[in-house]
Amino acid sequence: MYKRQGKPDMISAFESYHINIQLFNHEKVKAYHCQEFDDFFDNLVASDCYNAVFSFNYYPAISNGCNRNGLKYLSFVYDSPLVALYSYTLINPCNYVFLFDQASYLKFARSGITTVYYMPLCANTERLSEIRTSQEVQHIVSSDVSFVGSLYNEGHNFFDRMQNMDEYTRGFIDALMDSQRKINGYFFLEEALTPNIIQTITDALHLAPQPDGTETYAYLCANYVIARKLTSLERIDTLSLVSKYFYTKLYTHNPTPQLPNIHNMGAVDYYDVMPHIFKNSKINLNITLRSIHSGIPLRAFDIMGLSLIHI
Repeated sequence: MYKRQGKPDMISAFESYHINIQLFNHEKVKAYHCQEFDDFFDNLVASDCYNAVFSFNYYPAISNGCNRNGLKYLSFVYDSPLVALYSYTLINPCNYVFLFDQASYLKFARSGITTVYYMPLCANTERLSEIRTSQEVQHIVSSDVSFVGSLYNEGHNFFDRMQNMDEYTRGFIDALMDSQRKINGYFFLEEALTPNIIQTITDALHLAPQPDGTETYAYLCANYVIARKLTSLERIDTLSLVSKYFYTKLYTHNPTPQLPNIHNMGAVDYYDVMPHIFKNSKINLNITLRSIHSGIPLRAFDIMGLSLIHI
């Protein structure tokens, strides 16, 4: 898990500026309120002289810990949506939360939240420029067209968990998704959901806001249920069309019998292998729902990289 979020590249960036860091992790870091984590964090930062804490993605428990201990909290968010951003802790004065999703940044900034900043996703171009692909593996990673990523057809796809949905609700949601896919530049699902539809979805999936969160049920239904299904449909449709005309390789976890022309190569390591695929593909696809600028889950990783920083 060490390499999945590009942690080595971030460490390299810190070290290039002569910033000393100490890595740490804790199984309860995702909990909004956990005395076990609070005690661990307080004891850790008391053991040395630290200036700041850095993490990929935002954690309310870390923000509160930094607030208690007079530390700056630097968070680089690469998931969208990220429900933890709707925690009341986002306004803690210790926070410096950097969002790659400009629409999400603008939403918070226009609400008067001054602890968020816009920063595009970055890469270690020096490391990537030095990558060379050996002849032994070139046939595995080369293609006309490639796509590396999930089709969101795994077991955690909330939409497909909803069983015995009544015909009205199914038809309403299907119509919403069909309309959203035809509209560029505006994400209207959240405001289009009716109270009855929201109630049906939340009851079926037992959805509820996070403790101390400000997110609405409509936000959860639109972004974590329907938008993920839309992303899945968009990716499958795009790959189905492209693979009819071009030699296309897909690097993903699950089998894809619905894509008979695709060469499914299985999952690959994002840090060590994915750059070789990019370098050896004539075209690499980056498929997000074309009509939506925010609210689509681009990546979802479970274990985050956390660092204490000495400056």
